[in-house]
Amino acid sequence: MKVTIGHPGNPKTPEELEALRPKRMKITVGSFRRRLTLLEKVALTESPITIVKVLMDDLASSTYIDLESQELREGLQALVDLEILAVSRLPNLFQEGTEEEAWK
Repeated sequence: MKVTIGHPGNPKTPEELEALRPKRMKITVGSFRRRLTLLEKVALTESPITIVKVLMDDLASSTYIDLESQELREGLQALVDLEILAVSRLPNLFQEGTEEEAWK
């Protein structure tokens, strides 16, 4: 009789366990705002540009932030194009949420 120790449905290492954990791609609005720097928040709040005002209104009226949303990606890209956000900030803003940030 052959005994198999471990199989694809039975993770053995912390890395295998982590790979099976559901991703936290919906975070609270407050968590998303905390990812922005103070200067970014000031620039967004003080901007006279209509698209920025619309994005801020959308953020304020949201229940949660879906980090995989195409609308969010387009909005943040618009902020990069307007030079309100640096392109180097995008990976941090789209990073999977932590357990504390997760929308429940």
